[in-house]
Amino acid sequence: MIPTHPAPCDPPGLLLLLEGELAPPAQAALERHLADCPSCRATLDLLAGDDRWWDAARRNLTPQPGPAGATPLPPGFPGDPVLPVGGGRLGPFEVEGEIARGGMGVVLKAFDPALGRTVAIKVLTTALAQSGPARERFAREARAAAAVNHEHVVAVHSAQADGDLPYLVMEYVRGRSLQQQIDETGPLGLEEVLRVGAEAAAGLAAAHARGLIHRDVKPANILLEDATGRVKLTDFGLARTIGEPGVTHNGAVVGTPHYMSPEQGRGAPLDARTDLFSLGSTLFAAYTGVPPFRGETPLAVVRAVIEDDPRPLAGLRPDAPPWVGALLARLLVKDPARRPRSAEQVADLFARCLAYVRRSGSTSLPACLRPPRRRGWWMAAVSHGVVAVAAATT
Repeated sequence: MIPTHPAPCDPPGLLLLLEGELAPPAQAALERHLADCPSCRATLDLLAGDDRWWDAARRNLTPQPGPAGATPLPPGFPGDPVLPVGGGRLGPFEVEGEIARGGMGVVLKAFDPALGRTVAIKVLTTALAQSGPARERFAREARAAAAVNHEHVVAVHSAQADGDLPYLVMEYVRGRSLQQQIDETGPLGLEEVLRVGAEAAAGLAAAHARGLIHRDVKPANILLEDATGRVKLTDFGLARTIGEPGVTHNGAVVGTPHYMSPEQGRGAPLDARTDLFSLGSTLFAAYTGVPPFRGETPLAVVRAVIEDDPRPLAGLRPDAPPWVGALLARLLVKDPARRPRSAEQVADLFARCLAYVRRSGSTSLPACLRPPRRRGWWMAAVSHGVVAVAAATT
């Protein structure tokens, strides 16, 4: 059950916060309420995704001609001027256009003239930039992402957190998100799902090795490079250091409902295995086109994640080998203690499955395909074509 909070919610106050029209004492009180109220934080994220804050963002962008063919930034609301092609300048960077946007801000494509390279810049909304908790979360994302250096994690080059419009300068990935891939071309094939699973788990293993849990693994936060299809994990906005007090603070519900873990939905203490559940939900969606849990409202989805079994894979992908369902089901176990012990284990097993399927051309996994029997490895045992995955013990 999602915990309640004592202070009353104030939806009109959220709008005033976004518009920057709250008096300092009222803003401070609302920020304290947001720290304890997951419902209002979710509402604020949705409201902040509105185009209205573009006006303030444009005031921080100096009009500057850009390269031919660049995509102009979209208009905000009626009467809001459109920046010229090339967008303008943000600090030393020449803005070329928009890549994506969400509740916390917008991601821009830009050119770094000093190093002669294209970069992606995540800009915090001007309204949220006035909020202490939002700034703290943004700065935390910069620190978390910069701490991880791995081929399957989007690299962070630098951050500007002190100005009127905080921003994060990242590696530009020429490609699309896994969510866009699903929306545009439909579910992925078996080999692609196994490859994405192996590479995403490898990126998570690198983050976990640095003491970080992502807490918002979902198709929209997995990027696929155009040329190679290589996976890049992005958006560590909800990341926390393992063992940090904020991670184990009961009552804090964070993440995206369809892809959060049961312990996230309950506001329970988290460890790295929460990312494995979210990865399982993400791969389920990649293979079937729909998330494993459903509900009419976000709250109903959270309850389904906590209480219900995933949708039957066979009903959504009749061509799925039985062992694939067992593989995903192992990631989607409600009890974290019964999931694989590490992302490294998951990456290794998915990579082994992928190598066999590619080599043999068969979707039947042989009993001989087993990870080494050493501490922490989970084993694949095949019986009548069904893989039963169990945590190995020593």
